[in-house]
Formats: sequence, structure tokens, C-alpha cells
Amino acid sequence: MRRRPRGLTATLTQANDAIAPLADKSDHIAMLFTAMTALGVVVTIVGIVWGIYARKRRAELHDALDVVRLRRCHRRSPPQRT
Repeated sequence: MRRRPRGLTATLTQANDAIAPLADKSDHIAMLFTAMTALGVVVTIVGIVWGIYARKRRAELHDALDVVRLRRCHRRSPPQRT
């Protein structure tokens, strides 16, 4: 089963899919389609930049607080009770 995307990008994609067949019938709809496509590109780029910034900021905070970050595959399981 395919997971449905959520958020602003998903909304823009659904709206673009809805008006795409009508884009060649009206200049106004074609302009709206172009603007929504450009907005989707901008939202995607901002999301990527925000993710990079957030990872960098988190690393700086971990470094400042001397937090040791363990990878998931290297975490030890809790001791087993017998």
C-alpha cells in the first residue's frame, strides 16, 4: 500500500493534477498552473534547505551540550531480566 503524502506540497500536487487537463483551454488557468508549479518548486527547495539547517543546528547543540549521539544500529538493548 502506497503512503499518501501530506502537507503543503501534497496539496499543491493534488491541485495541479486537478487543473492540468484545463491548462490548455484558458490563459488564466495556464497562468495559475504555472504559478502553482513554481510555488511547489519553491516549497521543495525551502524544505531541503530547512532540513540541512536543522541538522546543522542540532549537531551544534549536541556539540555544545556534550551529548553523545548513538546510531540506531549501535544502541544496546536493555539488560534482560532473568
